[in-house]
Amino acid sequence: MILESTVAFVTNPEKMTFVVLSLLTSVVLLLLWKYTNKTWMLYAHLGFALAPMFYFASSINCSLGVIKSLLGYCTAIITKGILYILPLAMAGAFVAGRFLIPKWYSRQGKLLESKSFLQLCKKTEIAAKLYVLDKAKLVAFAFADKVFVSVGMFETFSRKELEAVMLHELYHVKTHSSWTKFSDSFVHSFSPFASFFSSNVKQEEKKADAFARRVQQTGKYLSSARKKVRLF
Repeated sequence: MILESTVAFVTNPEKMTFVVLSLLTSVVLLLLWKYTNKTWMLYAHLGFALAPMFYFASSINCSLGVIKSLLGYCTAIITKGILYILPLAMAGAFVAGRFLIPKWYSRQGKLLESKSFLQLCKKTEIAAKLYVLDKAKLVAFAFADKVFVSVGMFETFSRKELEAVMLHELYHVKTHSSWTKFSDSFVHSFSPFASFFSSNVKQEEKKADAFARRVQQTGKYLSSARKKVRLF
């Protein structure tokens, strides 16, 4: 029975030592990530946090007595479902966030050879490409080494306001913030501990704002751009 397997698992000193050490390691990695912002620590945290669940799933005895025909279903749902589907989902999310999503947005947008944007890249020493999205909504974001800005922003913002927005996004390119944001959101969805810790995303946004203000030597254009987004 599953209940018997659970009791045998939690009363086994060796297995529980593994569980405790794995969970402690995951918490330490999460704390280190908060201070270093190294994405690999976030994924390592998730691996150690979920390891006890995988270990427990592989230890379950799915014997159902006389209902022998359900044995296969029990094994598939518990062991294969937990052991295989979740790791595959994590791997799929990694590939999507790292490669597929940026390519999809690149195809949705149009590469723009903007002299002013190239000057900003040269001034900040950040290599990036500018793509324009055919959207009236005021949208701007970065993926990998690409900055995406909607047509609506070009039509609504002044030159200095656009410059402030692009500087904000160039900071994200410089620090690979788009990948950090994706990883942060993904791990918070699956980790049993991440929800107890605040996200680093807000801090990254503040740093990007500070970067734009520092380069422009003023914060009024960034503030006015944000105001237009709120009122749009």
